[in-house]
Amino acid sequence: MNTAERHRYYASREWATLKAAVRERSGGLCERCRRRPYTQTHHTTYERMGRERLDDLQGLCDRCHEFLSAKRQEDPAAFIDGDVVKGSCACCRGPEALVFRLYIGLHGLFICEDCFERLSAWFRAEQVA
Repeated sequence: MNTAERHRYYASREWATLKAAVRERSGGLCERCRRRPYTQTHHTTYERMGRERLDDLQGLCDRCHEFLSAKRQEDPAAFIDGDVVKGSCACCRGPEALVFRLYIGLHGLFICEDCFERLSAWFRAEQVA
């Protein structure tokens, strides 16, 4: 499929129907990290481009899509075990929000996304130093 055909396909009803099915399956959350909203439909294979099966597609957040597309070094799903709850962040003690379990060694902390990003940046800086 050349570029023009691919653009036409992505503007088609067939593609819109597949994306809607992925969104419904995902419940509106990234199917990889289960932390952020689903914003991208990712092909796990291009074997059947234009006649994809639902299991050829994955609903991802922007960060996971960038990671799988090699546009982001750090894995946004790293250190997270999938537990997402509504509660208070162990780092900033901010207002109740969605928090994620972060493992440091054997200890699990529930932290908000902002603190997770700050800690991830700190870990990356420490690895470089």
